[in-house]
Amino acid sequence: MNKIEESFKTAPLQPTVLMRNLDEYFALWSYGREKREEFLKFASRIDEKIQFTMEIEEGERLPFLEVKVIRSNGALETKLFRKMSYAGIILNFRSHHNYRLKIKIMRNMIIQSRRLTDVEFWEEGLDKLMRIFLGNGYPIEAMQRNIWARTSRWQNGDYEGFTKVDMSTFLRTNSKTTSNIE
Repeated sequence: MNKIEESFKTAPLQPTVLMRNLDEYFALWSYGREKREEFLKFASRIDEKIQFTMEIEEGERLPFLEVKVIRSNGALETKLFRKMSYAGIILNFRSHHNYRLKIKIMRNMIIQSRRLTDVEFWEEGLDKLMRIFLGNGYPIEAMQRNIWARTSRWQNGDYEGFTKVDMSTFLRTNSKTTSNIE
């Protein structure tokens, strides 16, 4: 645990959930807007070289890294998120790179989409991936074969290291619903 997280423990009010990926934090806050601003000021005073900023959900949706977190019926759902500036450019299939490298890129994108996306958004994510692959010259047969292989392994539950990122488990451990979280 780093200095910042240790300092968060001394805050008068703490986030219901706090997760970190490198220098990005995701927090669920249930104490109101005014107290949230106080916590932001507190966090920014921890280290003079670090200033925290905050993104607040709009329409019960909040992008975080490559995921869009959606609050729905007291639970959190996730789907793959790309910024508006994302151009969908990956290694072109017609490039003079090793065939296995191009297939690995495709497989990893499929796996990432499956891991970060809740079931109800899987088709939408798959459509986006297909457009990216097609736009970069990937053959339909290779796409279908790899999508089928990744999906069937996922459904059979035998894909080692292919665990679903489930943000709602963090909420269950705190026994609070998201209805009072801002």
